[in-house]
Amino acid sequence: MAGLITSISFFASTTANGVYNTFTIKLGQLAAPYAGGALYTGPLTTVVLPATKNLVSTASTWITIALDVPFAYDPTKWLAVDVSHCGFTGTGFGGSKHFNRCKTSRCGWMSFCIYK
Repeated sequence: MAGLITSISFFASTTANGVYNTFTIKLGQLAAPYAGGALYTGPLTTVVLPATKNLVSTASTWITIALDVPFAYDPTKWLAVDVSHCGFTGTGFGGSKHFNRCKTSRCGWMSFCIYK
């Protein structure tokens, strides 16, 4: 259904408590599925502004993060999700994700599947 996305949830397969530095989430929409195989460089909107975030999870639960900037979703297009951070303390959470590559040696970056 079309409308504004105001939060995003990730499934955590493990129990964890981590403080992530410069944690950011970006969303974008594509007219056709992304073929993959390379870093996606298309347009993205920053929906969770860079900040320090404390993410706490219990095994087999969902972590929900409110967006700082609501995102207008068009269900006829594919959704790209980009999550990044520059280091964390504590224990990171595990979940279903596709790791692509780090932007720098200190920064973590993951690009999730493109969904429709």
